[in-house]
Amino acid sequence: MFYYKTTPTPTNSGCVVEWEFEVRDDDVLVATKFEHTLQGRRRQVEVVETAPTYFLGTCHRCRSIKRFAGYVTGGGWFRFPVETGKPLVGKHNITCSCGGTFQLRRIEGRYNPTKACDGRCMSAKGPQCECSCGGKNHGANWG
Repeated sequence: MFYYKTTPTPTNSGCVVEWEFEVRDDDVLVATKFEHTLQGRRRQVEVVETAPTYFLGTCHRCRSIKRFAGYVTGGGWFRFPVETGKPLVGKHNITCSCGGTFQLRRIEGRYNPTKACDGRCMSAKGPQCECSCGGKNHGANWG
């Protein structure tokens, strides 16, 4: 489980906003938005729960492929790397070991019970999936 709290940020209305992010053991992200009023009260404004979304990334320099899990929100997507536990926002901040950056494509899974999930799905290099896993295992061999 990961937990991260943002630095409070002032808004135009004079309130201060902060977010708390928690990734539960079932991989569901719970994002809670708080506002601090001018009177010093802290109130919960919004709670968002979302399951992970998976992406396949291709390094623009060495062409290596890697699978990433992230959380899609209204403002984009982010992920919690194990190394820091802090969210990384956007798609251009994931650096490959060669120094290049990964260009990410969201895995689009469509459940098809008549197609068995096999090595073609788990070693896929493209984002489209149509098998019995519905995208859950798509590109899983890439990490």
